[in-house]
Amino acid sequence: MAKSATPTLHPSALVDLMGLMQQVLAGRGSVTFSVTGDLADNEYGCTWFDTNEVDLAEDLTGREFMETMAHELVHLVRGPAFEDEAAAEERIVERIANELLYGERTAARPALLIAHGGTR
Repeated sequence: MAKSATPTLHPSALVDLMGLMQQVLAGRGSVTFSVTGDLADNEYGCTWFDTNEVDLAEDLTGREFMETMAHELVHLVRGPAFEDEAAAEERIVERIANELLYGERTAARPALLIAHGGTR
């Protein structure tokens, strides 16, 4: 996908996000989302795996909120990473979340598998 200043959501992005939410709830039972001002300046969201909670920054734009929700939902589906794998896991999660929202609509997209029934 060609990079642009403001990527365009693909038409089924909301359907894919809801599929991802369904995967999260099927695997975890419940998740609590909260808006907070307590995140670090460079953080838009934070997932707490032990309590199934997601904190979201209070000053997100609509696009940032959607991108952060997708990112944190992917974290919840994939589960926690070991500390020495955290940076690599962030890159993987970011790639999957972006693909979910902005990628081409092809059956081979890993994000579609994750959003609609897969795990990784």
